[in-house]
Amino acid sequence: LSDFDKNLRKLWENQGGVSAMKQAAEIDRVRFQLGQSDRMKEAIFLSGRYLPMMEEIFKNAGLPIQLTRLVFVESSFNVLARSKVGASGLWQIMPSAARGRLKVNKVVDLRNHPQKATELAAKMLKFNFEMLGSWPLAVTGYNHGPYGVKRLVERNKTRELGELIETGEGRRFGFASRNFYASFLAALEVESKAGTYFPGIKQDIPFQFTHLQTKSPIFFKDLVEAFNGDRTLAQLYNPHLQRSAYRNLVPLDSKSYLVVPVEKKDEIHKTLENTLA
Repeated sequence: LSDFDKNLRKLWENQGGVSAMKQAAEIDRVRFQLGQSDRMKEAIFLSGRYLPMMEEIFKNAGLPIQLTRLVFVESSFNVLARSKVGASGLWQIMPSAARGRLKVNKVVDLRNHPQKATELAAKMLKFNFEMLGSWPLAVTGYNHGPYGVKRLVERNKTRELGELIETGEGRRFGFASRNFYASFLAALEVESKAGTYFPGIKQDIPFQFTHLQTKSPIFFKDLVEAFNGDRTLAQLYNPHLQRSAYRNLVPLDSKSYLVVPVEKKDEIHKTLENTLA
């Protein structure tokens, strides 16, 4: 150990009759995950595509725009993110949260539409705040569920998140939920000082998109052709389409929310002039 580390250890060696340093290093007290630095750098780059749109939606909803940084925790701005428990999209919205709010059928899953999902996330966070009365609780409720957090508050008679975390609720208030707000604060800190943590880092340019209105049904392969044969790009702009649509098993119509870059709208209209309104 360096002299600094030795002095630090000595300061904490016998606090309250226990070795605080040894206790803090016990196997069940230490948790880490490799690769987070690289993942965060990639997420900061990708965030440039969506943050301007997200900030505008949250600002119009009267919400702090900093809340849009929750996406760093949820999906790292991977628009194709899918969870094994059923959460989906940039905001990792569960099927139960989308029910009755976002269209999900054999053609589209609007949980994966960046704009539509952001609009729903804003409504969910606003509801959480109105119910729970503080942003630490509202953000925690995004992961744990607002009613679950409300029960914790009522059962423990405290609205302080730190005190709720110390209650030892076990599986009902698990590791992810207990640490969700802290993870959000960490992501907010790193993103706001990205130039310090990652010198020279850049963000991608914002996606400027518009929706196409089809005069008659088309298939995904037709949309790919309109993207100059770039299937990956067509999927990147249309992550809300279901697998059956990508496989050309179901047609796409005006209710499919087809998305194209603004700057390519005229070109795509020309390519699909026989099927677009």
